[in-house]
Order: sequence, then C-alpha cells, then structure tokens
Amino acid sequence: MAVPPTGGWTAAQIAAHVAALNRVLSAIVSGRIDRAAPPPDEFVELPWSDVATGLTGRLEAPASVTAPPTVTRVEAREGFEASRALVLETFAAIDEMRARHVFTDSRTGTISLYQIGDWLTAHVIRHNAQLKALLGR
Repeated sequence: MAVPPTGGWTAAQIAAHVAALNRVLSAIVSGRIDRAAPPPDEFVELPWSDVATGLTGRLEAPASVTAPPTVTRVEAREGFEASRALVLETFAAIDEMRARHVFTDSRTGTISLYQIGDWLTAHVIRHNAQLKALLGR
C-alpha cells in the first residue's frame, strides 16, 4: 500500500485498476453493458498490433476504473481474482455471432469483441511490468 516515492499508484491500486477494467470490458463483451453493436458493412478488423499503437505511453485511466488510495492488498487481490474468473467465464460463453460485434473506444478505435480479449491481455502485461518495476523485480 506504500505510495511510490515518485508518486503514482500503489501496487494495490494497480491490481484493483486491472480488476476494474476486467469487469467493465467483460460486461461489454457479455452485453451486461450495452456498448457493442453489429459491425457496419465496411468494418475490417485490423491486426491487434495496429490497434495497440494507440495504447502506448502514459495513459490516464477513467475515474470509473481508478482505485482509491485506501484499497488494501487483500481487497485488490480478491478483486483481481474474481475479475480474472469473470473474464474467463465471459469469453467461454461468447458465441460467434456476439463475438463479431464491435466496440468503439477513443484509444482503440473500433474493434471486435474478440479483440477485447487482446486488449485485456495487453493491459495485464502492461501493468505486470509496472508492478515489477514498482516492487523492484
């Protein structure tokens, strides 16, 4: 829970943030949050490597997925584990028709719901590296 000397999030806040984004994106994929739509006729899925170019550098997380400074290590870990299970359940349950729907975000542009899985993976990798640096590993 120690705040880094240079500022920024604690390790618990990072884990809680990843959990929060996992929950939101899983809800979009499943339809619990209605932000996906059938693809327009002209939609062409770009390779993830092209999409990911918008996800580099310092990004500001929306307040809705930013953990409070009071989040504890236990809360963050439990939240992360629950969100991990939710992601796995969500993608196991998605059918091909739903997976072809698209989602538009200012950072990624329009992507398929399958590509939200790529986004979640890249997000975990990004914050895993951040945690390792923070914890000196």
